[in-house]
Amino acid sequence: MLRPELEDINLKNRTTTAKLVWQPRGYDPHLHKWLHRIDVPTLLVWGANDRLFPKDYAFAYQRLIPGSKVAIIPDSGHLPQVEQPQAFVAALEGFLEGRRIAA
Repeated sequence: MLRPELEDINLKNRTTTAKLVWQPRGYDPHLHKWLHRIDVPTLLVWGANDRLFPKDYAFAYQRLIPGSKVAIIPDSGHLPQVEQPQAFVAALEGFLEGRRIAA
């Protein structure tokens, strides 16, 4: 159970998510036209066993987002940050460290 002060935030987050993905179920036929405009370092973290959006999506997005990187988290589904938090943090730290060295 969430702490009372987080319940409103959680409800707002879920409501926003529902508005964004309910219809037409997270599908934007024009998304590919926009992804090339992302001009910040981008790490796509994906669960190896994601059944909502299989890992092929990660590689498709990577091809469309210039300079992006993909981290596939083994033994996780749609929520790798929850299912494999240590692997998620390691992937994120590795990405950030790579950015620090490049700067």
